[in-house]
Amino acid sequence: MNKYLTVKIEWLLLSFLIVILLSGCASIGKGAAQAVLEKSENEDTRQCQVWGKPFMGIEADLAQKDGKTKVLFVHGVGDHIPGYTTEFLEKLAKELNLNARSEGQKNIELNTPLIPGKALGNLRITHLLNEKTRKELTFYELTWSEITRQEKALLDFDTSGEYDFRRARINGLLKKFSNDTGPDPIIYLGQSRVPILAAYAQSFCWMATQNWEDLPASGKHSCLSLDDSHASQIAKDNYVIISHSLGSRIVIDGTQRIASMLAAPEKYQTATQKLVVTSKAVNALQQKNISMFMLSNQLPMLQLGRELPEVASTPVRLQFAR
Repeated sequence: MNKYLTVKIEWLLLSFLIVILLSGCASIGKGAAQAVLEKSENEDTRQCQVWGKPFMGIEADLAQKDGKTKVLFVHGVGDHIPGYTTEFLEKLAKELNLNARSEGQKNIELNTPLIPGKALGNLRITHLLNEKTRKELTFYELTWSEITRQEKALLDFDTSGEYDFRRARINGLLKKFSNDTGPDPIIYLGQSRVPILAAYAQSFCWMATQNWEDLPASGKHSCLSLDDSHASQIAKDNYVIISHSLGSRIVIDGTQRIASMLAAPEKYQTATQKLVVTSKAVNALQQKNISMFMLSNQLPMLQLGRELPEVASTPVRLQFAR
């Protein structure tokens, strides 16, 4: 097989792979065949099908005069850096007609005394509003990749120049993709699980206890208080959680962990730090209906081989929308 033919085959395989990934809600086989074999330039009119009860979107929350609307985004597999939601955030702002935004973002380097010396990633906060209607939204972007990046670095040799040039181009691309995304669910089941869940808990705590103007602009900070002063704000605010792939598993496990912490805060104390939780704030949180929008989730697969979660005495009610 000559070099020209090899390169041509590689590009055909790459094109075929891209079509599979972008083939929409129709069957993969049908979408790939239509795109590759027919090479149709007609507009794709195939529609995704949705079943289930209707649910309220984010815009309905913005119409309420009392309280703030706050959205927390949790990413899934693959390495991410702060700002990965920029395109999503811009589209969300356009759809909600929020035509103004904060001049800059606030970035909190997450940490907690419960895991001393461990960096838990970054919480990036952006404020959006409509200057005419005074509708506003605070967007919290959690980036937890910092926790798994060091462990995944052990695979860097696999894509180094010493080995990568020996592979066909399509094989090299697939190898880089699998090394970036495949290890995360495995790492999550190991010693990094608790730090990742702690990063989610810290993010949720900042969202529940502080408004935009009260949040620190930067630096390392911990959120360890949920007391009576926050109860009124929790009762009025609207919380929305958006998650992607493994992020959905993190949100489910992380919310369960928060419920356990609120039910027995004495189990989560350190010699120098005390977790401040009051019944008034807990009661306000118990009454919350939190909408959760899951993007490209694989919850059934990520549940395989695991025990069913415990039922805590301090539940948080979630409304799911896929």
